Amino acid sequence: MKYLDLGIMSCFIILSIIGVVMIYSASMVAASRGSLTNGVPVEANFFMKRQYIFVILGFILLLIISMYFNINALKNSNMQKLIVLGTIALLFLTLIVGKEINGSKNWINLGLFSIQTSEFLKLVAIFYLAFILDKLLTNRRSYQLKNLVPPLSILGLVLVLIQGDLGGTLLTLAIIASILIYSDIKNKIKLQIFINLGGISGLIPLTGVTLPLLSYGCSSMLSISIALGSMLAVIRQIKKEKFI
Repeated sequence: MKYLDLGIMSCFIILSIIGVVMIYSASMVAASRGSLTNGVPVEANFFMKRQYIFVILGFILLLIISMYFNINALKNSNMQKLIVLGTIALLFLTLIVGKEINGSKNWINLGLFSIQTSEFLKLVAIFYLAFILDKLLTNRRSYQLKNLVPPLSILGLVLVLIQGDLGGTLLTLAIIASILIYSDIKNKIKLQIFINLGGISGLIPLTGVTLPLLSYGCSSMLSISIALGSMLAVIRQIKKEKFI
């Protein structure tokens, strides 16, 4: 525990509590009227109680990952293949058995709750591109964009599968672009121009997406918990190596 970043964990708890309060305030009337449950009235605190469960599950997941996950496992090519192929398989499954909500068919009903599979694509984009860029850096190859075509092609294939979720697709593309820009590839100016002009001109629609730790939903909470847990695992490992 002494190697964990308590500041980040405190922010997780505080923001999650604020999110629960906001969800209760925004949903209590609609829940009582059945507006959010297909016309079936439920308790005013129905969504608040469910979000509490999601927060608890998310915090437990964050603790497990941050304390026990070895971040070096993500440097293993077989692990990366498993993550990418697993995500593609999950998205294929969603297209077959998934249910449509608000015009987007990217939800799998698990009974007590549903998961939005496109949420986990953001994590795959981060893990996989970081792995590829690390390999390029180790081999001292050029950071030309053409060298990143294979991973981008795979992620592009996955993005096609979630075409119903425009907001999630654009956010994942923004994550990919941000990683490429931060990695200092020679094409970064082109990417910056595309993003800036696209947003200003309306070519890239500025759609709403879930707010981390504040919006309602199990998928969003679990994905951000995995992301923060992985970041805490990196911080823990760096601190531990310094002490050693």
